[in-house]
Amino acid sequence: MKTIWKYEINKVVQELEIPFGAKFLHVGNQNGHICLWFEVESENKKETRRFEIAGTGKAQLDIDKKYLGSMIFHNHAFVWHIYEITEYVGKELD
Repeated sequence: MKTIWKYEINKVVQELEIPFGAKFLHVGNQNGHICLWFEVESENKKETRRFEIAGTGKAQLDIDKKYLGSMIFHNHAFVWHIYEITEYVGKELD
């Protein structure tokens, strides 16, 4: 069944188990948490997908990734940029 699922991310690099083929819809702040929304086929087998949170002016991981969106927190004191990691480039992420 096609439905929308929400996932919360709270680490610099985080892996999520998401139904295969899920379509990214939106990144947003919900109650002070970074959340990602996907349209999923809930019956599909799950796959691991990886995401990165990068702060403005902070070093980013040297990896291939796709920009998903940015969010402002704490009265504009912090801006976080969210990426989906598409491929590791010669680095292990611990």
